[in-house]
Amino acid sequence: MFLFGLANYNEHNIANISTKEKCIYYNRTTGRIITPAYEGIPENLLLNFLGWLMLITLFACLRKRAWNYGRLALVQKNEERWTQLFYGTLDDVVGATEVNSVTSLDSTVHIDRGFCSWIIAIFKIKDENILAKSGYDAVQYLSFQRHIIVLVAIICVISLSVVLPINFQGDLQTEERSFGHTTVSNLDPSSNWLWVHVTLALLYLPLGIYIMRRFSVNLKVEDRDTVSRTLMVSNIPRRSCDADDLHRHFREAYPEFEVQGIQLAYNITKVSRLDKERETAYQARLYCDNYLKDTGVRLDMRPYLCGNICTCCDMYGCPTVDAIDYYTDEESRLQAQVDLERTTALKRPLGIVFVTMVSLAAAKRVYSDH
Repeated sequence: MFLFGLANYNEHNIANISTKEKCIYYNRTTGRIITPAYEGIPENLLLNFLGWLMLITLFACLRKRAWNYGRLALVQKNEERWTQLFYGTLDDVVGATEVNSVTSLDSTVHIDRGFCSWIIAIFKIKDENILAKSGYDAVQYLSFQRHIIVLVAIICVISLSVVLPINFQGDLQTEERSFGHTTVSNLDPSSNWLWVHVTLALLYLPLGIYIMRRFSVNLKVEDRDTVSRTLMVSNIPRRSCDADDLHRHFREAYPEFEVQGIQLAYNITKVSRLDKERETAYQARLYCDNYLKDTGVRLDMRPYLCGNICTCCDMYGCPTVDAIDYYTDEESRLQAQVDLERTTALKRPLGIVFVTMVSLAAAKRVYSDH
């Protein structure tokens, strides 16, 4: 009986609660950190700015700590160097490597070694430097990003200087400090200011086309004519892999066509690995030399496994050594191995030859005959 009476009591009270009391529930905790104006937009902008500032600071700190590793990883490797290594003189190869390495190191050390100097370097670097460091694809990508930034900046300036003041002219949103007061919903449907919105919306499309057109006209299409005139001939006996013999063969078989060039293929896997180690040792020695010039202190190192964290290795027969002397010896040792492997690789061709004809018709003729 008691439960039945309680149920009737609850039903009676619920029936007496008005619709307004039952339905109008809303969040009363709408306080703002800075200002209640514009429904939290200032807080949103502030938090985004603080987050951006924290990420920039974190990037600058990590970049400062890992500066030397990034420098070693971004050493320029010229593609023509391997062509010179096997088809040119060794002195030219070593000289070109040293010049490129010094240029690469100097540009890194003296331009953006500081904590935030990379920000200045962003605006000072030229497309020629990017092309020499990372290739044409990087130049094309960064150029695209610059054009996008220009387009977004123009739209942002127009929106803040033209569209936003026009939206403030309306009075449909009674609360002047609400977010709706800054939008097109604040304008009267019969207002002539709406034509400004329509005109700008129509002008943004040709503006984007014009800016992207300026980007596309600077794109360079790679000339593939040389590739189309080059034939790869495989399964050639090693005893026949001689450039003079191959030239003589093509002159006898195709006297009406001229052979522009013949290049033999070699196995350079081990040579490239050794040369990469030699380049790393060279850059490390160069870093130690610059450190000595800047501070007057010669760096020491432990060239052992986990030697940079094992500070008690001296008592176990693993003492520190002079870094400049160590990397100098390593560079000389690896250079001798590179020379030896280069000589060995030149004696053992793979039986693959790349023949470049003087014209596309000649290449098609040779290809059809084989």
